[in-house]
Amino acid sequence: MLRVREIMYYPAALTEEEIEASFTNDDDFEYLILTSPTDKAIVLKGIRFTDGIPFTVEDETPLAPGRHAVIVRNAEAFAHRYGSPLRVLGTYSQALSNGGERLAVVGAFDEPILEFSYRDDCQEATNGDGSALLLTNLNAPDTAENWQVTAPFQIAPAPNRPRLSIHQESETAFILILGAQSTSTYQLETSSDLDQWTIDRQMTTTEQATATTTVTVGIEETQFYRVRLITQ
Repeated sequence: MLRVREIMYYPAALTEEEIEASFTNDDDFEYLILTSPTDKAIVLKGIRFTDGIPFTVEDETPLAPGRHAVIVRNAEAFAHRYGSPLRVLGTYSQALSNGGERLAVVGAFDEPILEFSYRDDCQEATNGDGSALLLTNLNAPDTAENWQVTAPFQIAPAPNRPRLSIHQESETAFILILGAQSTSTYQLETSSDLDQWTIDRQMTTTEQATATTTVTVGIEETQFYRVRLITQ
């Protein structure tokens, strides 16, 4: 399940410092943050917006469980104003409507994934005052009461609890995808009975807060995995 966690559709006016840095358009500071609120990684490649902004995801790296990625109007403007370490999936050309509109997303095979509408009267602080709409409960419907606002000029903090998902690659090979704190090292441990655990390997997350590794498990074998934070 893919959700839009945060949407900056009506950015604040340019500051003097931003004008001096050669930015010229308020809309360049727009963004949408996508998230995977379940325990499964999401393959993003081919996902596209059919209503709202014209954008198709070309990034082949899955979105790890509990992690976020952002679509921006202008990558330089986004980094300059918000300084966020979020993984940037790409940029879009057509600005979001300041008055509200419907957004719809489909998968690589045109299967519906999500759709919702936002309005400029949903939260007053999002009308050019520097705050974004924030979905407070990712497992609840996209109703008006479930949308709150971020602090001005700030991305809402992402959760740091690591999540580990498993995807079968072949009969005995499995890909482990770790979503956790960026540029941190975790210890992967394995057990066959949830009683005795042994160290298998280390996994270090990238700046995009993900790490992947492949493990082999016998056809008749049961194996459990967990991670522990070593350094951050």
